[in-house]
Order: sequence, then structure tokens, then C-alpha cells
Amino acid sequence: MKQLTASEVQFFLVISAIVAFVFGDGITAVMLMHFNGYAAEYSAVLRYFAVKNGLIAMFFFKVITATILIFIPLFVQKRDGSETWKINGFLLAFTLGGAAATIGNLGVIITGRVFVQPETVIIGFILLLAVLVELGDILDHRVMKLRSTTRPLLTEEEWIEQVYS
Repeated sequence: MKQLTASEVQFFLVISAIVAFVFGDGITAVMLMHFNGYAAEYSAVLRYFAVKNGLIAMFFFKVITATILIFIPLFVQKRDGSETWKINGFLLAFTLGGAAATIGNLGVIITGRVFVQPETVIIGFILLLAVLVELGDILDHRVMKLRSTTRPLLTEEEWIEQVYS
């Protein structure tokens, strides 16, 4: 079986973060406000946006802002791959946070009762984000250190330059 590369894992995590955080949480937030009123949404920004512009506009606002948040690290990622696992940790936190928010919203929609407090989901997401990004940073440093110790002492160009100079 083929081993996944870090970029393939990153692609999967981008897709899963978009599905869970952008669409899962976004659609269930719209459903939550539709069935239970605008006050059911915990985010004051989304609640205000929905009251002023409607649920569909609020959904598109969430889609755009969340997608930008998810893609910012990919645009600033270094080309040498030195931040790959840090960004993967960021994306995994968005995936898990979006899944938790979606499950919390669905619980209220289906049963009418709050099983997971929104504060718990938000604090858990922030802590998970900090821990996974830090673990990714540690892993990136180890990978870069391993790469630097396993590379030949001289590159081919350096060897040719030394031999023929």
C-alpha cells in the first residue's frame, strides 16, 4: 500500500476542514436559527449579520470568511515544506472544531436541548488549535533536522565545482 505524502494529507485536511467547518457548521447554524430563532446562534457576529441581512447572506458570509481563514496558512506556507505539519495541525483543528460545532447544532435542532455548550466547543477548538499547531511545529523541526542530517555533505553542483576548480 502506498504511503501518503504530507501534501496529500494536507489536501485531505483542506477538504475535510471546508466540509466540517464551512459547510457543516454553516448549514446547521442556518437551520438552528431558522427553527429556534436568531438568539440560538452563539456567535454575536453571525447573529447580527443574520438579523441585518438574512440567513442566506449570513451563510455566504460564513462560507467566505471561514474559507479565507482556512486558506491563509496555505498561501503563506514556505515552499521548502518546513511548515507542512504545522499547517496540517491547523487544518485538523478546524476539521475537529467544525465537526464539534455541527454535532452541537444538530443536537439542538433534533432534540431542542443543548448537549454541548457553545463555550465548550469554542474553548476546545482554541486549545486544540494551539496544541496541534505546536505539535506540528515540533514535527516540522524534527523533519527539517532529519533532512539536513541525511543530505549528502556536498550537492552534486558543489562537488563538481570543487573537483574541477
